[in-house]
Amino acid sequence: MRFLHILGFTLLLCGLCVRAEEETVKEAEDSSEEDTEPEKPEKTDEITEEKDVLVLHSVNFDRALSENKYLLVEFYAPWCGHCRSLEPIYAEVAGLLKNESSEARLAKVDAAEERDLAAEFNVDSFPTLKFFKDGNRQNVTDFSGKRTVKGITRWLERHTGPSATVLNDVKSVEALLDANDVVVVGFFQDLEGDKAKTFYDVTLIAVDVNFGITSNLELFKKYDVKSDSLVLFKKFDERRADLPLTEESKLDKGEMISFIQTNSMKLVIPFNEEVTLQNSLH
Repeated sequence: MRFLHILGFTLLLCGLCVRAEEETVKEAEDSSEEDTEPEKPEKTDEITEEKDVLVLHSVNFDRALSENKYLLVEFYAPWCGHCRSLEPIYAEVAGLLKNESSEARLAKVDAAEERDLAAEFNVDSFPTLKFFKDGNRQNVTDFSGKRTVKGITRWLERHTGPSATVLNDVKSVEALLDANDVVVVGFFQDLEGDKAKTFYDVTLIAVDVNFGITSNLELFKKYDVKSDSLVLFKKFDERRADLPLTEESKLDKGEMISFIQTNSMKLVIPFNEEVTLQNSLH
């Protein structure tokens, strides 16, 4: 009888050991399954969208360029706080453009995943926005506008449409001046010359300013402009400011931007609670 008790006890211990071993193996298998990352779907040239924003990577990037005349691409990192803050703004602009059937679309690239694309376009901070035109992968423009719905929209409008209104008569000048508080008009005898080209470069930088350009000699006479000049018209203070240019002088971008910034500001700002609050925040 004693022998049977010992034998039963021995069998019970063996059973417990086997069960413990099976549980250990099962736990190891479960742990292995948890540690294994799910397989990522194979990349194709198909273009998906998230909140009206095109999702791009190395395989479909060229297709996106070829199918969209104007493409603004955000290079982001999933862990970037600034990227997360921009996301709803970016999505809103993307929706507006899509609903308007605009030739411009917004896209995004996970730069942490697509490192080769990030390196190709010299992305070293997040978020970085790059503008592509006519499918040209080589000619890339850095986004320099404000990262607001209005700022992104305004910047795209300036870069996808006429950046300055061509003025051919007095009526067109008066219409532009009546519609805006500040207007900068470039008076150039040669609209294809270096000064005019520099002028157009600045129109793409100062996107919050309205510009006009003319070579019409009648308008030179009407507005008492003797030579190539920049004239800033405004509805306050002295009403206008002139920057004459001699034939020898070159129009410098920095000089032009400084001229615009200096003369666009009101000399006397009316006192009100809103202005006082804004000043107290600076």
